[in-house]
This record gives sequence, C-alpha cells and structure tokens, in this order.
Amino acid sequence: MLLLMYLYYQIVILYVIALIVLISTNGMISISIKSNILLFLIPAVIPILLSIIGVNQISIYFSDDLIKIKSTNVFLWFSKNHISYIQIPKSSEIKTSEKSKYLGLKKELKITTLSKNKHIVNVSILNKKERKKLIDSILSMKID
Repeated sequence: MLLLMYLYYQIVILYVIALIVLISTNGMISISIKSNILLFLIPAVIPILLSIIGVNQISIYFSDDLIKIKSTNVFLWFSKNHISYIQIPKSSEIKTSEKSKYLGLKKELKITTLSKNKHIVNVSILNKKERKKLIDSILSMKID
C-alpha cells in the first residue's frame, strides 16, 4: 500500500518538475518535452486507473458482538468520502457474495444482514486467501 502511494507521489513530482522546466526554459529541453508530450501523459494513466478501480486499504476490527471494517481509498485522499466504516452485528442471517467489475480488476464483497442492510466493501487489494479469510470471519459472526 505504501508503495502505491509512493508511486503516486513520484508521478506528481515528475509532472511538477516537467512543468517547471517547460515554463522556465526556451531551449532543447522545452522543445523535447513539447514534442514527446504523450510520453509524459502516460504515467498519469496509472493513478486515474487505480482511482477508478478503487484501491482501498482495509482494516478489520473484531469484538464479541460485531465486526468493524474500515476502508480507506488510497488515491482519493483529497475526497471527503474516501473513508467508509461498516459495522456488522452478530445475526442469524448473514450472506456474502463477491462481484467483479472492469474485467475483474475491481472486486467487491457484498454483505447482507437479517435487516436487509447491504454493505459493499471494495476488496480489490486483497488476494484470494485474504478475501476467503475475511468472508469466513464475517460468516463466523452468524448466530445458529
């Protein structure tokens, strides 16, 4: 997760430096940047793509009667609703289902409780083992 944020900040710094060089020089560097502008725009696709997919950092907290899931979007840190909190109480009816979007790049976990509350958690960053562990821990909150 830290690596992704570091990559994002490096891309921003690259654009700032290129913009400063483009504005402050009149020589070959400026002409080179103007002629190869597409090469400078390619790194901008990475944060845009990852923002669409929604790379989230997920924290899970367990207590005796509920599970708290905190999901923080890594690339939308400037947005007001980049953090979502979900609390799932013990219930006799908890169902989970997985859904994939954008050719399988964005994976969501839908959690439905007895009161028909539907919670959607973006689990794109988790691998199969971690997703299975999360689903098992949610289903373990089920009261028989």
